[in-house]
Amino acid sequence: MQYLFQAEKIQLGSAAVSLRLANGETCAVLHRRQDPVSQKFLQVLTGQCLPDGGSMLLSGEAYQPFHVRDALRLGVEMGDQVFGSLTVKQNLALFVNDPDPGRIREALPNVRPNLKADKLTREEKARLLLLRARLRGSRLLILREPFAHMDPDARSGLMDQLRAFAQEDRGFVYTTISPSDAKLADKCAVLGPDGVVWFGDPSAVSARTLADLLCGAEGGCLPERRDSVPGAVVMEVRGLCVRPARSAAIEGVSLEIRENEILGICALPGNGGETLLETLAGFHNLRQGRIRLMGSDTARMRPTDLYRKGVRFLPDLTTQDEGERTVTEALVLSRLRLPGFWTHGFARKKQMRAYADWIVKEYGIDADVHDAMDALPRPVRAQIGQCGELDRSGAVLLLEYPSKELDAHGAQTLWDCLNQEKAQRTGILYLSDSPEEVLNLCDRVAVMREGRIVCSLDCLNTTENEILRALAGDNSFSYDVPLEEQDL
Repeated sequence: MQYLFQAEKIQLGSAAVSLRLANGETCAVLHRRQDPVSQKFLQVLTGQCLPDGGSMLLSGEAYQPFHVRDALRLGVEMGDQVFGSLTVKQNLALFVNDPDPGRIREALPNVRPNLKADKLTREEKARLLLLRARLRGSRLLILREPFAHMDPDARSGLMDQLRAFAQEDRGFVYTTISPSDAKLADKCAVLGPDGVVWFGDPSAVSARTLADLLCGAEGGCLPERRDSVPGAVVMEVRGLCVRPARSAAIEGVSLEIRENEILGICALPGNGGETLLETLAGFHNLRQGRIRLMGSDTARMRPTDLYRKGVRFLPDLTTQDEGERTVTEALVLSRLRLPGFWTHGFARKKQMRAYADWIVKEYGIDADVHDAMDALPRPVRAQIGQCGELDRSGAVLLLEYPSKELDAHGAQTLWDCLNQEKAQRTGILYLSDSPEEVLNLCDRVAVMREGRIVCSLDCLNTTENEILRALAGDNSFSYDVPLEEQDL
C-alpha cells in the first residue's frame, strides 16, 4: 500500500508514537484532556519542534521539517487559525494569491466573501480552513477538535467535505478528546501517556471501548454515573429573567435542584449558563421570577448570606487571576475567617500549611504547598482552585465549566468527588459544554440556548446527537422529559 505519511517510533519525551496514513484516508488522534503528548506530536508534524528520536516519511521520502515554513513547503498544513477581524476573502488572500470567487462560493455557498470571519459558524470556519488547504495544494491537513459542539448534520456534512479532500490523493488528521468524534475517521490512533496504545479501524469497536483504551488503568476519560434516588427540592427556580450589563441575559428559566441528584446544564459559553449560576449564587439582581432555597426566598440575599446558607459556587477558573499566591494561600484564602486559622487576630500559619498539605495529599494534587500558583501548569492550578471549594459542606453546589482546564487525573478526581457529594444529600448543578460529559455524569440534563432552557432530558434515554441538535437550535424532535412551566 502507498502510504502518504508514516511515523515510526517518534520519541516525544518518554512517549513513542507510530502511525500510518494512506492516500485518501482520514485519521483521528484520540487523546486525553490537556495531554502534552498530543500537543507535542502536532508540533513535530508541523515543524514547530524536533522529535527526540524516530523517523517520519511523507510520500515515501524522509520528512523532518526544521521550521513551519519547511512543513508548508512540503505540503503539511496545520489549519488552526481564522482571523476573525478579516473577511473570508482576506483570510484566503493572506496565504493564496487572488483566490477564485467561484471556489469560495462552492465551498461556502451561504457565505458572502466580504463577511467577517468571526460571524462564521464552527462548520463554516472549518470549511474555510479546508478551502485554504486546497488552494495552497497541501497534501496533509491537520485540525484540532474540528467537530466540537457541532450538531449531527453539520458534523456529517463537514466529514463528507474532509473525505472528499483526502480522496484527492491527500490525507487528513484531526485530534479529539471525544470517542464519538473519533469514530468518524477511517483510522484512529488512541494516544496514552506512553504513546499510541491502539491503532486501527474505529468502526470495528464501540465508543465505550475507545474510552476504555484511552483511560487505561488510571481512568479519567469519561465520568461514571452512580444511581441514586432523588430527594427533596433544595433550590427551586421559576420564571427567572435576568439582564446583566456585561453578561448574556436569561429569560423564563425554570428548574429544580434536588438532593442526591446532579442536574446538568449543557450550554455553549455565552448562552446564559454563566449568568444563571451567578444569579443563583447571588451575584445578579432578578428582573423577574423567583428563587427559593429550601423553602426560603433568596431575592434579598447577598452572596455571603447564600454561602452561609449552604450555597457553594465554583466559577470558571480560567478567568481567575492567581497573582503571586502560593498553594497554601490559594487553598486557605476563602477560609481565613475560620477560628482554626486565627488566634487573637494573629494568623496560625502552621495550621494553614497543615490544612493545605492535607488537601494536596487527599486529592492527589501534583504540587507542593510552598509552590507559587503562577508557576504551576494550568490543569494543576484549576484542580487546586476546585479542591478548596469541594472540601466544604453545603446543600447546593454550583459548578461552571469545572472540567474545562483539568487533565485526566484532575477530571476523574472531580467526578468522583461529585458522586460522593451526591451520596451525601447535596443538590448539584453542573454547567458543561460537553454532551458526553453530562450524559455520563448527570441524572438529568437541560439544554440551554440563547438564554432559555430549550429542553429537559432524561440521561438514561437520551443520545449525544439529541443534545447536539438542541444546542444547534433544532427543536423538531420530541423530548423525554417535558419542561415544567408554572405561573408566578
